[in-house]
Amino acid sequence: VSYTHLDVYKRQWLPQDETAHAALQAAADAYTAANPGVAVTIETIDPAAYDQTVRDALGAGTAADVVALSPAAVCGLVGQLAAAPEGIVAAAGAIDPATLAPFQCNGVLYGLPIAAAPGGLTVKATAAAPGVAWDFVRFVATN
Repeated sequence: VSYTHLDVYKRQWLPQDETAHAALQAAADAYTAANPGVAVTIETIDPAAYDQTVRDALGAGTAADVVALSPAAVCGLVGQLAAAPEGIVAAAGAIDPATLAPFQCNGVLYGLPIAAAPGGLTVKATAAAPGVAWDFVRFVATN
């Protein structure tokens, strides 16, 4: 997928963890190198306040477009998350079904597990460019 001539800025939140931050920054750098016009910023939040901060921001519509969530939190937040589009669902077929299952709620996929951090990545329902956000999530989950 090429996003030449498309100026898209993506923020992605995750709990403060230097190892996860470094791994996700490397993935963001690789993604933006492959997709000119897309900028991805990885922001970390104090782990002690992360869950509440994310819940409040998702409810207010101010969360980053891509948010790291524990699998246990996903189904409780489906009203604030975007369902994965068909292309992402098809790509998810390459992921171990056991690790994918916690991101499915009532048969709908809302996130993908990632190796770089605990849990997985989700896309907020009000993302400015949801297709780009989901493409980034797919990229991180499958590379």
